[in-house]
Amino acid sequence: MEQSDLFYICTTVANLAGVPVRVYENGKQCFYHCVVDLPADPVRLHEPQILALADHISYFATPEFDYYGIVTCDSSQVVLGPTRQTENTDRELEKMAFDLSIASEKRKQFVQAMKNLIRFPLDSFLQMLCTINFMMNHEKLSLRDIPIYGIGLPELPLEAMPDPAVTDNQGAIEYPYTGYDTEQQLMQIVSKGDEAAFLAWSESAPAIRPGVMSNDQLRQIKDLFIVSTALTCRAAVRGGLDGQTAFRLSDAYIRRCELFRDPAQITALQYEMVLDYIRRVSQVRVGPVVTELSLKAANYIQNHITEVITVDDLAKALFLSRARLSARLKAETGMTVVQMIQTIKAEEAKRLLRYSALPVSAVSDYLAFSSQSHLTRVFEKLVGMPPAAYRRSIRTEQDA
Repeated sequence: MEQSDLFYICTTVANLAGVPVRVYENGKQCFYHCVVDLPADPVRLHEPQILALADHISYFATPEFDYYGIVTCDSSQVVLGPTRQTENTDRELEKMAFDLSIASEKRKQFVQAMKNLIRFPLDSFLQMLCTINFMMNHEKLSLRDIPIYGIGLPELPLEAMPDPAVTDNQGAIEYPYTGYDTEQQLMQIVSKGDEAAFLAWSESAPAIRPGVMSNDQLRQIKDLFIVSTALTCRAAVRGGLDGQTAFRLSDAYIRRCELFRDPAQITALQYEMVLDYIRRVSQVRVGPVVTELSLKAANYIQNHITEVITVDDLAKALFLSRARLSARLKAETGMTVVQMIQTIKAEEAKRLLRYSALPVSAVSDYLAFSSQSHLTRVFEKLVGMPPAAYRRSIRTEQDA
């Protein structure tokens, strides 16, 4: 196919589909078209992994449940996306803007532009890839021919984890089950947001015999994932995680599970799902004493962590006067409202310093501190060292 013809097809697809379309030649981008004005192209976050895919049609799912489609013909690759089936939250898009190093004055433009991208049912998106592949490679493929790739699954010692199914002497499949006590033990860990206890539990976790829900082994494992996600979601809500956040996350994990065809992928995703809920619960169980009021306050702060949060903002959200909120929170937890806000933001700053290479100034900007020096003062007061020293200590620890 002539390059000009390919560009014409991609322009038409981008205009009709309402998602960005790019063309790469030998790994270098030579074409881009999008109907909305994005300050930065989100594909940059996953470009090396996406361009490494060599199948004629590939589908790439990100940890945030966005997806990209890739069509390859010889040295040319067409990359569509991102899109998804449900709308991103503002916080998810703010985090994406942060990861892309978009300047603070352009983040609102990026968030709004991303919201204006068309959301696609997965089947429709994959059918579009099949159509483009037919024009480029002259072959007719169906949805089941498309391999699914993704990132964000932890490296797990799968050989040491419980086998989801065993076979008896007659060849019939039996599913492990130990029952209610084991389930409750894990759900208590989730409700407490105790990551260390979960990691210790997972090293010696007993096999579980849940009963047979399907004669098809892959369907059985997916059904078990759905059940465990529902239980984990509700345990997280009992632990204090905001219900809307918890159920939205549950839906997203279940949708991702349905994409997988490999039991090992589903097993790894299940581990990631439980750990994700535990970490989110731990983020809202702040302070020496956890109360209903402190959980509501912490959930609000987590959901608005990229914004400037005042005592008045929090009081209004919780339907309390400023004075009443301050007095109750101090009496119940020993923390002031400002201390709680700063503690939660400092914990998020620690995570960003540990897992990203972005400068301290970008972390400060993302978390809506008035300046880098403001973040440094708060961080040093709560953590005992400046942000830059904390990052160096983490790297020294990892190199040891």
